[in-house]
Amino acid sequence: MFRGLCKDGSVRDIEALGGVISYRGRPAIIGTLLDVTEQRRHERELQAQAMLAQAIAEENQLQPLLERLLQAARQVIPNAEKGSILLLEEDGRLRIRALNGYSDPRIYTLRFAQEQGYSARALRQRSPLRIADARSDPQIRYDGEIEEVRQIQSAIVAPLWAHGEVIGVISLDATRKDAFTEEDLQRLTHFATTAALLIERERLFESAHARLHELELLYQSALKFTQARTVAEVAEGLVEALRGLFSWHHFAVRLLGNYLPTAHPLSSLSLRAAAGGEAIPLSARRLLRYARNDKS
Repeated sequence: MFRGLCKDGSVRDIEALGGVISYRGRPAIIGTLLDVTEQRRHERELQAQAMLAQAIAEENQLQPLLERLLQAARQVIPNAEKGSILLLEEDGRLRIRALNGYSDPRIYTLRFAQEQGYSARALRQRSPLRIADARSDPQIRYDGEIEEVRQIQSAIVAPLWAHGEVIGVISLDATRKDAFTEEDLQRLTHFATTAALLIERERLFESAHARLHELELLYQSALKFTQARTVAEVAEGLVEALRGLFSWHHFAVRLLGNYLPTAHPLSSLSLRAAAGGEAIPLSARRLLRYARNDKS
């Protein structure tokens, strides 16, 4: 089995069959070449569907799911040498969340505004795109310092739609020009429909899991606050409770006003996280409000 490049630029899957025969009294080899492109395409689609079914059954975390989706997408479209999934962030930028075929870790740090790159163009236009020559258009050409990204010559991109909203894009890339056909783009578009629903399902699951964790923390902390007798005990309870919500190196509880820890009730708290300046989530604010109201 090998792949052949036709004059029109298309790539065909070829199977070679051969055997030994006798020709005019002498041994000879006879061979036949079969075009099995459609058969191989059907096999790859079945394999990709099996990979999706396995991901649905096994994965309950977003990151492993994204990586499996990319593997399945490249299985469906063998002309793809690399791939990426980018999800839309709250500031409107696209962030790379999963890669396949790339090795430079700096690629994960890239952020794309909606006016930059072919993935952002697909997001902005809300439609799939086939990019035959990614280097000829200055509006989508990448001229940064990451060599792997500069080497991309062509791509196909499809938006990820979930519940009527675009949540990101999936992109398949190649280092040669015009590597993809319109049929490849249609396959990726159909694949993206299922992929988007799976991604949104996992995001909702993770959000619900995090919310459940916060509610459990709130409940456990409330029990401790009802048993606390001093400001110091309440502060220690906050430190222990909020440790489960943040990844920080230092934590400070500061009293505002001229209060003595053992003689006056807890009036107000100021929290500072040294690692990243993270915003206090809703459950943490409730902890603060509960501690202030219950001890005053």
